Order: sequence, then C-alpha cells, then structure tokens
Amino acid sequence: MFTLIKFLLSVVLVVVLIGGIIYFLPSDLKVKAIEKITGIIPDSIKNKIQDIVLTPPEQRQQIITKLGANLAELKNASSSKSLDTIVSDSEQLLTQLQDKNSQQSLMEIAENKLVDKLIGQSTTTPAQCSN
Repeated sequence: MFTLIKFLLSVVLVVVLIGGIIYFLPSDLKVKAIEKITGIIPDSIKNKIQDIVLTPPEQRQQIITKLGANLAELKNASSSKSLDTIVSDSEQLLTQLQDKNSQQSLMEIAENKLVDKLIGQSTTTPAQCSN
C-alpha cells in the first residue's frame, strides 16, 4: 500500500517538475514543440496544451501573429466568401486576444499570493491609511 502511494507521489512530483521546466523554457522552443505535435494530436487537445504551456504574453503574441496573417490574406483575397471567412476568423481571434489580455501569468498570481501572505491584506484593493 505504501509503495503505491510512494509511486503515485513520485509520478506527481515528476509531472510537476516537467511542467515547471516546460513553463520556463523560451517561448520559441515551446511554440516549435507544439507545432511538431500538431499532426499527432487533435486541435482541441493542442489548444489545451497551449493554454497550459504558454504564458499569457506568449499566447497573446501567437494570436497577434495569426491576426497579422489574416490581414495579409485579406489584402490578397478576391472573393466575398473568403473575405467573410477571414473577417469572422479575425473577429474570433480578436475576442481571444481580449480574453488573454485580462489573464494574469503564473508568476503574477504567485507574487500576489506571496505579498498577501506577507502583508496580511489583499493586494487587489488599495491599502487604506488611517490617521
């Protein structure tokens, strides 16, 4: 029984360590790795992996790149059907970008929690001074 618990704790620890290492890798390496596994896994799983692995600024940069590609394609598009699809895709990317813009990174969340514990009050609301 204890060996099973040790094994499960070891697996959890290894997964956390690998996740931490992947999280702090440079963004270009993470994007390349995700692009390599694109053909192997479905898009829904790939999107979940991107949400976990990429930091919010990296996710925003990826969406901005897609928007730039859509604008370049829009300049060269000739039919109204392709224009409609490009515009709808761009609108979806823009809403994703607005959602990602409001997210905090893992480090910001950790910093806020640490400061909350050290100070003893919430950092999301301004401090009240009493005279």
